[in-house]
Amino acid sequence: MRGMAIITSLVVGGASLALAQPPDYTGRAAVSDRDHDSSVNNPQGWFSLSSHNRIDSASEIVPVHARIRWLRLEPRSGRPVIERLTVQYADGTQQDFDVGAKLRKDGITIDLHAERGVRGVIVHARPDARASYSLFGEKG
Repeated sequence: MRGMAIITSLVVGGASLALAQPPDYTGRAAVSDRDHDSSVNNPQGWFSLSSHNRIDSASEIVPVHARIRWLRLEPRSGRPVIERLTVQYADGTQQDFDVGAKLRKDGITIDLHAERGVRGVIVHARPDARASYSLFGEKG
């Protein structure tokens, strides 16, 4: 019985230690297998966070105030060049996702790795008044 208590303590203690590791707040945006056209019938539950945003400046803050697991950027006009996204979480932390590419026609999906409260998204882009994008979110 005492041996079982020691094993249980080690398992619970190890799990607590794993949870205590500081989170990684940088990431590389990756095209996901969840990619699809968000604007067509919205079958997976995507919802619009902003629509047809022109890229007039190097960064734009998109207020969100929702729990989100996935973000999706889609081009609307021109060839938007997105440098990176900064996700501002409700708990005050933020996470950068390097994109560093022109948005292709099918867009890009970013996995936040957990459904979290998001306050806003800062879109860092190369200014181009002819280019615009739409931003979508999906709960996990």
